[in-house]
Amino acid sequence: MAMDWVHGLVVSGGELCAEVETANGQVSLMGLTELGRRGVPSAQSTIRERLDVHFHDFSPCTAYEYITHFGLQARTEGTDRHQVFEVFSGGLRYLVPALAMMRALFRPALRLLPLMFSPSALERNCRLEYVDDELRVVVDAPWTRFAKTQRHSNCEGPLRWMLLHPSARKMADSVHQYAMGGLIAVDLPAGHAEVVFAGVQGASAVLVTEVRLLSVVPSDVPDLPVADWAPRIDYVNRIWAEGRNLGETVSADVPWHPDGTYELTDNEWAVVGPILESERACKRRCQHCQRKMLDGILGKLGTGKSWRDSSYTVGDWRNAATTYRNWCRRGTFTQALEALRSIRSANRFSR
Repeated sequence: MAMDWVHGLVVSGGELCAEVETANGQVSLMGLTELGRRGVPSAQSTIRERLDVHFHDFSPCTAYEYITHFGLQARTEGTDRHQVFEVFSGGLRYLVPALAMMRALFRPALRLLPLMFSPSALERNCRLEYVDDELRVVVDAPWTRFAKTQRHSNCEGPLRWMLLHPSARKMADSVHQYAMGGLIAVDLPAGHAEVVFAGVQGASAVLVTEVRLLSVVPSDVPDLPVADWAPRIDYVNRIWAEGRNLGETVSADVPWHPDGTYELTDNEWAVVGPILESERACKRRCQHCQRKMLDGILGKLGTGKSWRDSSYTVGDWRNAATTYRNWCRRGTFTQALEALRSIRSANRFSR
């Protein structure tokens, strides 16, 4: 695991740089483009929790407890220029570095985050434009076109939110304002979010090393009546998040047999199988494997377990999650599940 910690920002050679401490205790300077990868300890996560949190519950605290846990050199308490948030949820106390939050808020972090330290960062990537007599937000950033091909991410929605909502715009502008004082800090917006915290258990708190935002629901309204405003901003594709065990656990209404199992009978597979796979795909793939894969997926959805904790007779949880996402994307899984419900209801759930 990498033990890097950004203590703050300094100007070197006329450019803004990050002052980072490495694992051997040495302090060096690195460019802002590295903040998407370095600056927060990348310890192996032992805790991963999905939470529904309000941004106003995050309160700044000292970084002393966080960095000393990882064996890094602690500055005089109160002088560290990397902000750390404290938040309580579900009876647990979480310590969240500002850089980890910024990586989650400004996606993709490798491209967008370094730009946020410069003035007018949003205006360089977004603009307002009238299209068919309606005011719309147009995203000019070239890397968002690439992001559209990534099924798991959403870049344009968060950028629109930051441009239109006052508290989100203030959040984006605050990164540059704090940077002028040498600080790694951010003013969080108004609203609540679905978030995943990954980290390690400390003496009195969970030390968060990675933050993943699933969605944000703003509590303020846009300044302008734009056509493409959405009440919820999705940061990631929800099916992908569930497949990666990031989002909420899906517990579908899956019919079961009297003995509590979910495996398909031959008659059921004769009806459900052709729905899930086209005739051409069925010839290419092993139908037995597809059937056993569906058995495992039904068991996972019916019990509400995570993908990792469910059992499969064919493949592993990654194969099952990928297959499930593909079926959902084509819309065939819902059709197959409805057909299975009808069959088992008619047979009174008998085999």
